Amino acid sequence: MRNNLLWIPLMISLIVYVFIVDMNRFSTVEYPAIKVVPEITLDETLKPGMNYTVSIYTDYSGSDVWSYEFSLSYNPNVLHGGINKTDTWIATGTQTIFYTSQKPVVPHSEKVYVNNILKTRDVDYIIKYDIGGIKFTTAPSLGAEVKAVYLCDGVVNGDLITTYKHPDAKFSPGTFNNTLGKLSLTVAYIYYTTKPVPTTYGPGILANVTFTVVGYGTSDITLGDDTILKGYSAATDMFYDIINAKYKPEHIQHGFFSNKILGDVNGNRTVDAFDLFDLSKAFGSKPGDPSWNPNCDFNRDNKIDTSDLSTLSTNYGRSI
Repeated sequence: MRNNLLWIPLMISLIVYVFIVDMNRFSTVEYPAIKVVPEITLDETLKPGMNYTVSIYTDYSGSDVWSYEFSLSYNPNVLHGGINKTDTWIATGTQTIFYTSQKPVVPHSEKVYVNNILKTRDVDYIIKYDIGGIKFTTAPSLGAEVKAVYLCDGVVNGDLITTYKHPDAKFSPGTFNNTLGKLSLTVAYIYYTTKPVPTTYGPGILANVTFTVVGYGTSDITLGDDTILKGYSAATDMFYDIINAKYKPEHIQHGFFSNKILGDVNGNRTVDAFDLFDLSKAFGSKPGDPSWNPNCDFNRDNKIDTSDLSTLSTNYGRSI
């Protein structure tokens, strides 16, 4: 049946290209908000092995900020949390222990090579992840190239709660689970021992989170329900939630990542009649409709319409 759809591209020429896809569109979220910035990333040039960074940002402008916390979820088939890092050494012939320049953030995800031959953990070497120490069972031969490829920490404190603003600011980054696609709770607060409790001010970046691209496709970057911006009132001597994702999700803006070609519905890196057929089935739908297909909603406006058809037609025939 699909082979009979090759006439469909002829219909594309009948489209009047008056529909512009706004790639910088932001969702309507209520003030104050915590946002993933950029909210939408559509970039087919982001290939496996490259890094991709988002900021977790709040537009809150008050001066009573005491702490924040957030967690994230993502698609581990497309993104892995952490920065891809490679260390190399030249063996002395007697050296058995090598130290990575950063701590690997995901246990059992490292790849260790000697002269480009992949070695086996617990047979050829053991590794202590807390210090990044690699110990070989037998010392690599003199002049051999030893190489370790791993993911190091991709969570860096922003400018909202820092020692620059207050010397007692504390920051604790979460850890990545690239099997489940989760970043555990990341927290910052201002330590205090006496009243009044010190606070700082917004707006600002809670933290920057860097991923390594590991595949082609799409990924929601979703802030967890435990995302909170907490304040302190000296007048009432009480802590309170300025933003709480669990109870007021309308104050939370999640993110979306795609490195597929715009118009590529089925993810085969080609925009062709099959994609047009899929879009035609979903045309006019919205979330909740039986024919809804989120892969056809290229501009992420929760409707599949002529803007999405225009995007597909503009890219028709492209392949990477």
